[in-house]
Amino acid sequence: MLRTCLILTIFRAVNIIAFYVGKPFYRYRRLQGNPFMPILQVLIAAIRKRNLLCPSNPASMSENFQGRLLSHTSRLRFLDNAAIVEENNIEQKDSQWRSATVTRLEETKLILNVIPIWLTSLVVGVCTANHTIKQAAAMNLKINNSFKIPPASMESVSAFGTIICPNI
Repeated sequence: MLRTCLILTIFRAVNIIAFYVGKPFYRYRRLQGNPFMPILQVLIAAIRKRNLLCPSNPASMSENFQGRLLSHTSRLRFLDNAAIVEENNIEQKDSQWRSATVTRLEETKLILNVIPIWLTSLVVGVCTANHTIKQAAAMNLKINNSFKIPPASMESVSAFGTIICPNI
């Protein structure tokens, strides 16, 4: 048991050190507006243009460079219609709900590619929480004769420690 705690403590220390060493290299950008709005705009533009043929040449897609540029990828091609420039509709270039840039399209693809990881992590988190509660139910949680800690609250102790530890 002591060996396991020591190994976990060493890994936690290495994790915290790696976080603080890598912190200067993070790209941080202040949030401007609702973060879900660009994703929703790309999805609506793709739905509106679902009947158009997807071009084989990404050069025929809309690109309005605004600070950073992501190149076109071939994954999730059903969203590529959002960046198609229709030649008969000039006003669509001004509307973000009718046409999306390739960079905004690729940002949406990146977010959508992360959803399976989030869902997998959710399952792991629920299993871990269930395991923690079962362990706490087997523990002696009496502080004195009149007060007993509820087993489900032991998960909050872990969460509280996680919140406090990196801020030391």
